[in-house]
Amino acid sequence: MICHVVATVRAYPGLAGGMNMQTVQIAQRRMLRTPEAADYCGSSSSTFEKLRLYGGGPPFVKLGRRVVYDPADLDTWLATNRRRSTSDRGVSQ
Repeated sequence: MICHVVATVRAYPGLAGGMNMQTVQIAQRRMLRTPEAADYCGSSSSTFEKLRLYGGGPPFVKLGRRVVYDPADLDTWLATNRRRSTSDRGVSQ
């Protein structure tokens, strides 16, 4: 599991209570590796690898040699690829 911390804030309480420093995490997003992202979308890892190579897949993030996907990007990608019939080319095509 890879988590992406959106923001971290350091809070300094008033001087009367002392200088206790606390770290507060505002938001945390769970990033998915390729097999997890493929499962999330009902596909296979090899399909996601091919989509990364040839294009047409969801946006991804490279963290060194790792590839991760934001679930929000996967939801958006799935929504844009929604069709009503097999002959429906979609809005983007």
